[in-house]
Amino acid sequence: VAGMRDLLVCLDAQTGKERWRFDFVKKMETPYEGKNSLAINPDECIDCGACEPECPTTAIFEESELPAKWAVYKEINAIVSGAKSAADADKSAMPANIAAAIDGASTWPNITEQKKPLPGADDAAKEEGKISALSLDPP
Repeated sequence: VAGMRDLLVCLDAQTGKERWRFDFVKKMETPYEGKNSLAINPDECIDCGACEPECPTTAIFEESELPAKWAVYKEINAIVSGAKSAADADKSAMPANIAAAIDGASTWPNITEQKKPLPGADDAAKEEGKISALSLDPP
């Protein structure tokens, strides 16, 4: 989340009063932090695209542009961000270790402060098949 400095404000069209605020540095509603990953709640994301260029590992995509190899993360993100219950999840595409653990997954906390990238994040971004190392635990 390093380097994010954008602030989006939504104003009510009729009253001109602020309806909500999307502040990348202080807190935004959509990023959730796990032990070794971040997740975006699809119900809270407003598809503004502001976070895409800020992601140091180019791991954020609009849903229509999500590479097929990462499609399984959409379901996982929905569960760990609280948008979907594990009981309602399609576990068929999940690796066995994730599918077995997903029922016990809790909702991860929102990111509330700017943090440094995890050690080795740049190298990890280039790895293939790393979903087997994904932890469903909160930080």
